[in-house]
Amino acid sequence: MKDDSFSYAIRLLDGLQHETADPDGLGITRVAYGSGEIFAHELFASLAREIGAKVDVDGAGNTIAQLEGSDPSLPVVVTGSHLDSVRQGGNFDGAAGVAAGLHCLKQAVSQPGKRGLCVVAFRGEESCWFPHSYIGSRMALGQLPAEQLDRLVRSDTQRTLASHIDECGFDSDAVKKGVSILTPENVDSFFEAHIEQGPVLESKNIPVGVVLAIAGGKRFRDMTVTGVWAHAGAEPRRYRHDAMAATAAFIERANQAWKQLEAEGHFLLITFGVVQTDPELNAFSRIPGKVNVTIDIRAIQYDALQLIMNRLNSLMNSISEEFGVQFHMMEDSGPPIRPMDEELISLLQSSAKQSGVANHLMPSGAGHDAAAFSELGIPTGMIFIRNQNGSHNPDEGMRVDDFRIACDLLNRAVTDRRNRE
Repeated sequence: MKDDSFSYAIRLLDGLQHETADPDGLGITRVAYGSGEIFAHELFASLAREIGAKVDVDGAGNTIAQLEGSDPSLPVVVTGSHLDSVRQGGNFDGAAGVAAGLHCLKQAVSQPGKRGLCVVAFRGEESCWFPHSYIGSRMALGQLPAEQLDRLVRSDTQRTLASHIDECGFDSDAVKKGVSILTPENVDSFFEAHIEQGPVLESKNIPVGVVLAIAGGKRFRDMTVTGVWAHAGAEPRRYRHDAMAATAAFIERANQAWKQLEAEGHFLLITFGVVQTDPELNAFSRIPGKVNVTIDIRAIQYDALQLIMNRLNSLMNSISEEFGVQFHMMEDSGPPIRPMDEELISLLQSSAKQSGVANHLMPSGAGHDAAAFSELGIPTGMIFIRNQNGSHNPDEGMRVDDFRIACDLLNRAVTDRRNRE
């Protein structure tokens, strides 16, 4: 290849595709602390050492590759992402950001800066394995609460996070003590390149996006709508307390409220992921007396969250009266909104402009490791790469030309940050 630095990025992605593809051809699977993720980290470490970087592994198994700057006393610039995947997912979600970091690492060999450069491959970002956001990056920063190591269990094994960490030869006790290689004191800034997980860039025919903020919001994983179980043939409509009919009305009217707020310029995402009755009680000819619902609400501004919550609370009150049911929302487990650093947003946009690359300023509805850095007040920036077929599916796509543009944009921003006063 003409661009030797870009070849390292491609070698990582090609190696992952070859070794972690599912046998049936339905995508790839890299389970957190499973064999696919282990291979991915070993391949990343091997390529980083080949470039000439020093490679360390922390207590959680995160892999950190570093090149020193001319002034080792200065905080370092960090970039990276995760290497695990959902089951039967695509090859680029997370891995593209690590691969782009390898490109920057190779470029840094011939473009030394004042500050060092760290490229990090995080463990366990996909919360389908352990039900907690960004466990790898939070452990890398010493921010995962100690009790979570013995509380979080992997979805397929039902074994604790601590047991999986130790089984792989890492050190869960160090993680519990908050031991970390990366801290707010030694990290100057963090950049993450990631495929866009939706259709916006594709629809606009733009290769890259600059992320404005990572959405936070409200997540109600156990909401109930309670009415009265009754015989479908013996209960006229005016006597019914139909929990399913009330739920359907709530979903429809909530979507109308979302549509209205969106028309007013608010960025919101609302998803009813689970709507179900008790399988031991439901029946073809039985009026549902209870429905379990989940609601995932995301926004990048707190005023939008407050507006939609006000609307939903009003809807629940009116529907309760109309249908003779009761709504009960359990604890909210939604993450906070994490804005990207304004200076880094400007840096990424100006770097794109200097390269003559069209870019789109956009929110991220999905969560990313970058949120863990933003949470600590570390200046954080994100690049999205155009993706043709969505994410978390075997058909996930990314054009090589778009990826090259993203790698070059990331390297420009990282190099600028490494040399700043």
